[in-house]
Amino acid sequence: MYLLVFDGEDDGETPEDRAQAMIIARLSEALPIPVPDAWDRQLWESARSKDFVVDLQTSGDRQGGYQVQLTEAVWKDVNTRLLIERRIHISGA
Repeated sequence: MYLLVFDGEDDGETPEDRAQAMIIARLSEALPIPVPDAWDRQLWESARSKDFVVDLQTSGDRQGGYQVQLTEAVWKDVNTRLLIERRIHISGA
């Protein structure tokens, strides 16, 4: 999956901030794993550190782009590790 940030979409944010804000919606569309909005920063940081989200070379009207590893096993592992580390939580129980 790709996250692309185009000119005129920045609202004062960096391209990485915009992509981070998009990742939850894109993962929710593609995976059968629940991904709450509140997890965006933690998932982004963890995925970047493990190279599950990497930079793309972009040009033209794109400010930035990222390729996201899109396998259920990868994101299940990320979510499980973050839950164990108590960096994310599931509310309602």
